[in-house]
Amino acid sequence: MDFLTMKRFFVLTTVLVSVHVQGKHCEAQLPDSSVYTGNCEDGLFHGQGKLIWRDGSYYEGEFRQGLMEGLGMYKAGVGWTHQGEFRDGSLNGQGEYTDVTGDHYKGSFKDGLFHGVGVFTGRNGEICRAEYKDGMLHGKGRCHYSDNTVVNAEWRQGLLSGTGQTLLPNGDVYEGQFANGYWNGIGTFTYSNGDIYIGEFRHGLFHGQGEVKYADGTTLKGVWIDGEYQQEALPDSCDADAI
Repeated sequence: MDFLTMKRFFVLTTVLVSVHVQGKHCEAQLPDSSVYTGNCEDGLFHGQGKLIWRDGSYYEGEFRQGLMEGLGMYKAGVGWTHQGEFRDGSLNGQGEYTDVTGDHYKGSFKDGLFHGVGVFTGRNGEICRAEYKDGMLHGKGRCHYSDNTVVNAEWRQGLLSGTGQTLLPNGDVYEGQFANGYWNGIGTFTYSNGDIYIGEFRHGLFHGQGEVKYADGTTLKGVWIDGEYQQEALPDSCDADAI
């Protein structure tokens, strides 16, 4: 069952197939064959309870006036789980997501999606401590990937954007602007041997006017196209991208 559609449940007086009430405890079967067992009040699921759907998905925790509200856990029939603070029938507030593949997130949620500050640990060992919005990286963060690449930067809708730093496993370092997930704009690339490129980047490559300062003190100025050195520097009025 799609977690984001679960708000439609729970008005017992209008959707019940059968119900057994004893005090504040009730057992109910709904038309879709889901079964609720737990506390009820004024004809609604209210208090501690457990709702099991036909596909094996279930929610166990607190209900309020027919909706999942309070602390609880939802486990999908395919194996992933949401647990934490629920409000208005969805995970809202602090919680955790665990996938059967090994992905895990702990932090803030909104309507069942990562939203706010949290830590995502991927199945391959990558770890992102970052800001999220609508389920995607959005804002400042630090991601340590499985190949030991480390990115300290800004994201927009899941893509690197803004300014930041990339630390590569071999010791090379990029610092500068990002756009659309790549090094794009003005930046500095420092090689582990001490050589430094300062200039323009496009799609992660040297592209445009730039200068290399070698560790031995020599320099090379010019134009790079898709990472390849082309010629001496063009006048400021020329557009390197037009070459």
